[in-house]
Amino acid sequence: MQYSNHTDNLNRAIAFEVNQKDVTRFGGLAPLMNRARRSGVPAALARVIDKYTPRDHFNFVYDTEDLINQVLASLAAGMPDFNDVEQLSMDKSFVSALRISNAASAPTLSRFFARFEEKCKHDRMMALAEVKGELSRLTKTDPLRITTPAIMDLIDFTENEAIRILKKRGDKEYFIIDVDSTPVELFGNQNEASYDGHYRCISYLPIFVAINGVPAFVQNAPGAANGAALCLIHIRRLIQKLRESFPGARILVRGDTGYNNAELIRIIVEEGVSYILGYNVRPKDLKAKLFEHIAQEYAADPTSRICMAKEILKEIPLTGLFDEVKPPKRRRKLTSTTAGNKFRCCGFFHNYQAKTWKTPRTVVYRLQFSDQYQEVDARFIQTNLSIEEARTFAKGRGLRKYRALPDESFERDKVNAEASIEIYEEIFCSRGEDERLNCEWKSSCCAARCSLNGFFANSLRMTITLVVMQIMEELRHALLRREQPHKPLKKRRSRKRNTTRAHCAEKRRYGPTIRLIRQFLICVPAKIRELQTRIVFGLPPMPEAWQRRFEILME
Repeated sequence: MQYSNHTDNLNRAIAFEVNQKDVTRFGGLAPLMNRARRSGVPAALARVIDKYTPRDHFNFVYDTEDLINQVLASLAAGMPDFNDVEQLSMDKSFVSALRISNAASAPTLSRFFARFEEKCKHDRMMALAEVKGELSRLTKTDPLRITTPAIMDLIDFTENEAIRILKKRGDKEYFIIDVDSTPVELFGNQNEASYDGHYRCISYLPIFVAINGVPAFVQNAPGAANGAALCLIHIRRLIQKLRESFPGARILVRGDTGYNNAELIRIIVEEGVSYILGYNVRPKDLKAKLFEHIAQEYAADPTSRICMAKEILKEIPLTGLFDEVKPPKRRRKLTSTTAGNKFRCCGFFHNYQAKTWKTPRTVVYRLQFSDQYQEVDARFIQTNLSIEEARTFAKGRGLRKYRALPDESFERDKVNAEASIEIYEEIFCSRGEDERLNCEWKSSCCAARCSLNGFFANSLRMTITLVVMQIMEELRHALLRREQPHKPLKKRRSRKRNTTRAHCAEKRRYGPTIRLIRQFLICVPAKIRELQTRIVFGLPPMPEAWQRRFEILME
């Protein structure tokens, strides 16, 4: 016992007892790992890796499943570094969650990833020898350079796991495949590290793919790699796998401007699915063509009145097209995109064909004027969604956001005006959900921790972090399914209008973040009491909501 000069509020001396083995920081880790083992995830992942780098008990103290369990547990606890093993091994709860007597050392874990790296390099060398190719001449997105049979099997495993979670959630009819590139900044001498001028750092640039908010796979690549080219490697197989698992389901591929690729769009159309992709290529030129198109359309068939902001009408090259111009009506519900003399409208640019396109496509535009910048901002997306499909995917939520109104549009047909709002405001803008998952994967699941030297070793580490996120996502859905939705206050306390909210539609329920799950459910301090037939964890008092969630975790 160590005494100190400190006292409490009753003037009692404070003393400390350190190195107490009956105290743990991870009171909820064992239930989480048991849930993962019941679903068979660690064992299935170990079988995939054993196919290429087997570990038997005659030559190794720890088999592959033991090491996978330890890496998954350390990531779930938020301690991803191999140097943390010494500290983790002294925690009785952490070791009991692994179901082994002692945790593997840092050198053992390092050798495990190094063996996988050497096997992948050997497979890549053999593949190059078959085609008589040279590694230095391959592009950054060439499958021979960044994939091997082991990497493809790992991607296939995570895709199957995502489909299992989707089936468990009850998703059957609609599936949105979100694709996004995300930089992983590097600070060492990692293989395939490359400078990315867009993000201004030395990094990897993997693509992160999710289906209906469930992480599906990650494909690692050197910095400044083309995300659309990476997507081409896997998109056809993923669509076919979804079709086999969910016959008759409607599938939509969604991405930003970086995935504006003719070959990618061709494959998506060949597979008979829909797409919605960004198209902010030379937006100033496209904005001028849009206003010219609007002027020609109204000059051919004049109308008497229109409801539109005067700042946007100034951009039209012809004047006198309208007898009466009504200003936009004042909104009863203000948002951050409509308050402060801001205006927003959506519409279609039908049959637009760029110079590099072989056939015309449908472009949806969003125009917005703000006093802050004193200019009309234009955003463009391309899609093959029909009006009926747009309504089916959006379910009216784009209109309920109350950002753009169908009466304040250049579209003469109200049905077209509503469809354009649904496509942009709801279907495309909901890409923010994938951005949220992307950030959680890198920060909360420690995917940005690529401290290994080998490219394929870091790719394996990214895949394991994705598996951790899938485990957390399955737990989050279990928590969300049992919780009651939050009831807002019937009467606001303030008379001042709330203009900070992004939209007026109902909020989507995602459940607690991974950071909060780790803080309140996994890294819970507890006192351990070992009996002959059981082990008892003494937990501190919790808020009522988190106590209910902990009970769900214990099921």
